[in-house]
Amino acid sequence: MMHHKFFLLFFLLAWVGLAPAQDPDNPKPTEEDLILPMPGGGAMVFRPVFLDVGDGPYATREFKMGDRAMGGYKEHPTAVLLGGSFVKENQGQPDWMYWIGKYEVTERQYNRIVNPEVEGSLEPKTQISWHEVQDFIHRYNLWLLETAPDRMPALDETPGFLRLPTEEEWEFAARGGNEVSMDIFDRKHPYGRNLNRHEWYSGPRSSHDRIKNIGLLRPNPLGIHDMLGNVSEMTSVSYRLEYLQGRPGGFASRGGNFRTPEAHLRSSFRTEHAFYLADGSPAAQAELGFRLVIAAPVFAGRETIQALEESWADYRRENPTPGTAAQSTAPAAERTLYSLDDARKTLERLEAGLQRATVDEDTLNALGLLRASFGDVQAMVLKAERDSAAAWARIASSNATFLRGEVRKIPASLRVIEITKQTGGAAELALYEQRHQNLLNNIQNTRNLYGLAIRELGKVAPERAREGFAAYERHLIELGLAEQIQVNNLVLKQYLEYVETRRLNLEAWETQLQGF
Repeated sequence: MMHHKFFLLFFLLAWVGLAPAQDPDNPKPTEEDLILPMPGGGAMVFRPVFLDVGDGPYATREFKMGDRAMGGYKEHPTAVLLGGSFVKENQGQPDWMYWIGKYEVTERQYNRIVNPEVEGSLEPKTQISWHEVQDFIHRYNLWLLETAPDRMPALDETPGFLRLPTEEEWEFAARGGNEVSMDIFDRKHPYGRNLNRHEWYSGPRSSHDRIKNIGLLRPNPLGIHDMLGNVSEMTSVSYRLEYLQGRPGGFASRGGNFRTPEAHLRSSFRTEHAFYLADGSPAAQAELGFRLVIAAPVFAGRETIQALEESWADYRRENPTPGTAAQSTAPAAERTLYSLDDARKTLERLEAGLQRATVDEDTLNALGLLRASFGDVQAMVLKAERDSAAAWARIASSNATFLRGEVRKIPASLRVIEITKQTGGAAELALYEQRHQNLLNNIQNTRNLYGLAIRELGKVAPERAREGFAAYERHLIELGLAEQIQVNNLVLKQYLEYVETRRLNLEAWETQLQGF
């Protein structure tokens, strides 16, 4: 009876407009949301993206962008470095992070800044040029700094500002950042088989090829909505065929939209857009919108500048200058040999110049000895790479064998639990359920170790890795372990797949391990 009375009361309150109303600017509120005000009582909501790198002045997060399997040469896997804009506590420790829009900017939010006399819908703002977006951002920044500067995050007491995200910021967040394991981060998207619960894409199972209001579906692991679908999203950078270099063109957008086929939706999806049409008018599309990030100046204040100056020498000594996309994902030894070769050429030019000048013989001899030592360094690098490859090949193969055995225990473990539910007591059931949970934990830990071993093998030259697998195979042959030899050969194939794609595919690899 009380239930019916409560329902009737709620209905009456709603009828007179007193029932709790959902915030149209934040339909799915959570505790970690950062909310910035907008004119007319509106709001824009942001989510934190931590980098898990600490708070060092030059601390950056390295991760791989791209997906060769889906995007071809336009999305060539490339190791990039991502820095944060602010330092905030993360699990009790200071950490660099940035804020990214929880939702795509809506027509309603856009109008509050640019066209306040018109209400606007809760759909993402589209049919807008890149230049109009910049005007909107500029106006909103001015309004915030004038009316609510204390609400804006600050670095070294310098308030931040709004801008479009970079490609690195966008893709790191789209993949799930630190909220997902490395194998999930490497997938085309972080949703498994539940894509239609999180993203709008083309077809009757999802958008029906129509744009949708923000926040209707579930968020990604970072609490961000509609990152891969609904509308494609502008970035702040010019499009280049390689992320790190190349001829700059129009601007880059990221993600698919409500007309993108399900099979094409992925975290690495990128497109070039012209700033202007052929007739000279600013380009705009019905499928293209935007979301914002909150950033800060690099040289925010005195403390920040001093820390950067004091740490520069150590940072440059420990971090080589980035090269091409291929070099960024090349084995460590190969990158070291690139640097040695550059140093050798520089030394040869120096020797040639000194020979034309008046230089004592001892100096020339010292330079000759230095050049000869490069050969010793190269030999030591190759030996270290060979030893590393042999160790990680053995670790990968051993973990794959153990993973294969543990996964095969799952059906029997579940059968014991079902039988105990029918015939045993509560204490006995709790014991078997705990054992089953321990089994699942072992499987997850082994899966993570296997992924780590494959990643580490990716840091050595393929020929060194092949040598490592061959050496371990000879050891297994001596022991007469036929099944482990099969596993070792399969692990080699999976490693070579990783070399090709630069992405872990642990779910499929685990299935392959059970298939023979």
